[in-house]
Amino acid sequence: DNRNAGQGYDIFANSNLYNPTSAEDETGAPVPDQYTLSQNYPNPFNPVTRIDFSLPWDTDEVNFDVYNILGRRVHAETMKDMSAGSYTIEFSGEGLPSGIYLYRLRADDKILTRKMSLLK
Repeated sequence: DNRNAGQGYDIFANSNLYNPTSAEDETGAPVPDQYTLSQNYPNPFNPVTRIDFSLPWDTDEVNFDVYNILGRRVHAETMKDMSAGSYTIEFSGEGLPSGIYLYRLRADDKILTRKMSLLK
């Protein structure tokens, strides 16, 4: 379990090493076969929400950004040396006004975006 804390969020990682000769990791847990970015829960949220994502292989850099409805970035995080596996980001909207926000995950050549609502 890897935890990185700071700037109003924690990243909880259940990381699995990618083994290209197998569809399972060393613990027998399946390795994701594609990038995914799930809808946050709860949604709407106040003040904290969880966002699940998965990586199909080891990735040097993963970027997680949150934008307000006007397109202004209100949160940015770079995660380095991520192993293939499933992860959960705990994002806090503390200090942000109620509204619609877009969250974006960028890894390798993939960009995935979803919408969430902060309701205070």
